[in-house]
Amino acid sequence: MSIESTLSELDLTTVDETELASYTNEGQHYGVAFNLFRETAGCACILASTTVGPEPTWNVEQAVLGGHLVRMFKLMRFVMEESIEHRDEMLSILIRLLAECVINLRYLIRNNTPELIQSYLTYSLRHEKDLADLIRAKVRDRDGVELPIEGRMLRSIERTFDNSQVPEKSLPQKKLRN
Repeated sequence: MSIESTLSELDLTTVDETELASYTNEGQHYGVAFNLFRETAGCACILASTTVGPEPTWNVEQAVLGGHLVRMFKLMRFVMEESIEHRDEMLSILIRLLAECVINLRYLIRNNTPELIQSYLTYSLRHEKDLADLIRAKVRDRDGVELPIEGRMLRSIERTFDNSQVPEKSLPQKKLRN
């Protein structure tokens, strides 16, 4: 099934400009806005589920860009859930995270170079390295006794580094501003 045919199966929101013009308060727009947002989340989900080219899996560059689409969909889903529950404080936090994700994705697409992707990965993986170092320090403090959850976390971090093709040891000791 092509991406075009998959996208064409989305339920599109009909926007009647005459009806919108007749609205007298902000609340009347919420239903239309919610439906448009839901439609956009569906597009992000579909795009996050695609691969480009003959390979069935993403390469590193596609994973960076596709990972942003996955994050966007998850945040959009949470936004819809919180809006239904009228949790305005959580909504404002989620919208900020969503905006940051959109801005990062747009920047990465517009300025896409292998160097930028490598720089992004190096910067992003710093948190993983810091977490792994913290876990290893705690294990050392217990004379080498590793808790099961620590072992799982370290293996997960190792897989992240393997998948990114950035060796943990190659990260600079100091945090870089990117």
